[in-house]
Amino acid sequence: MGESFSVGRAFSLGFSSFFRNFFPFLILTLLVSMPQFLYLWSKTSAWDSEYSLMEFAASAQSFTLIYAALSMLSAVMVHAVVSYGVVMNLQGKRASATDSLVQGMKRFFPVLGTTLLLFLVLVLPAIVLGLFVNSMGELGQLVAIAGIAAIFAIFFVAIPSAVLEPGVGAMSRSS
Repeated sequence: MGESFSVGRAFSLGFSSFFRNFFPFLILTLLVSMPQFLYLWSKTSAWDSEYSLMEFAASAQSFTLIYAALSMLSAVMVHAVVSYGVVMNLQGKRASATDSLVQGMKRFFPVLGTTLLLFLVLVLPAIVLGLFVNSMGELGQLVAIAGIAAIFAIFFVAIPSAVLEPGVGAMSRSS
């Protein structure tokens, strides 16, 4: 029979795989995040003191929405790229930076869909629990935190599952 499962061993394998490929992952992260950085640079270099307060407020609102969307999209892409590289390494295969980037791009939309579903699964219960927490005091806060942590733990591997497995159902396999 094989080795028994150990949480410490699982963390050790995951982190060693990540840090073994740290510089390729760093370069890929910077590459994938480049549109976000370029947008930030273009907008902040255009701001000057000639704006009226209303123009500045309108510009800041649109900037915030676009920047938030770019941040989310680049975070999803980075998660897909790095997850692919780490899991390939854990399987004993050497995934090149190019291969990780290509496979991450291929899996972008399934990962984005899984991310949005996870957001709904984690945020909606948090909002519902948050409505009742104030009336329940400290015990209510502990119950709410424990509930959200349990939901988070259930779906912890949903994104790597969406990266590696074709088709839909990453969340059902994760739980």
